[in-house]
Amino acid sequence: MKRPFGPLTYTSAECAEESEAFAATASGGERLDALVDAAVYWTDAGSCARALALLDEVAAARTGGLAAEDDPGLDRMPALYAFTLHTAGRGEEARDAFTAAEAYARGSGDWYAFEDLADHLAGAGQDERAVRHWTTALDLLLPEAADPPAARDHGAQEHGGWDHAARERAVHRIRAERRGARARLGLPSDAHDLAPSPGPRRGLFDRLLRRGS
Repeated sequence: MKRPFGPLTYTSAECAEESEAFAATASGGERLDALVDAAVYWTDAGSCARALALLDEVAAARTGGLAAEDDPGLDRMPALYAFTLHTAGRGEEARDAFTAAEAYARGSGDWYAFEDLADHLAGAGQDERAVRHWTTALDLLLPEAADPPAARDHGAQEHGGWDHAARERAVHRIRAERRGARARLGLPSDAHDLAPSPGPRRGLFDRLLRRGS
């Protein structure tokens, strides 16, 4: 499979090698996040053993003292580990790992952890469980509060405050994935399925032009 990486197009294996090369020059959470990126690409390339070895390395480093709060992007690791086991054909281990990933998401209370878990469950063909966790992610995102619980980073905060445009994009993305899974399950449309999509945003020039007309 071809994947975008910078201005060119690379294979998944090449992306994995690039991510590992970057990790070799980085430190702390940045290094671990690059190793997780490499694991994603190795899984996509079919090299699950290499991906699992990298994820084990990340887990060992985190156990050694680097908490998830040092890099919110590492929230994706538990579900990714389970999905990689599934892809490798290690079904029983994958089931246990997905159960552990669910416990991790519940403990974090973070909408992104639930979204990522749902994405990987859907990728493993478990649409029913995925829908449940996408719904939880929406429940955490939608309350009209100044700062929804566990917003953390994930592109949803800007300059210390909640970015409502980012929340709108996240809600739209999750609803779209959830809607597709519910359709595959043959379920009737619910309120989330029927919610309107956000309209296109007019550019600044267009808005100024309208004001002057």
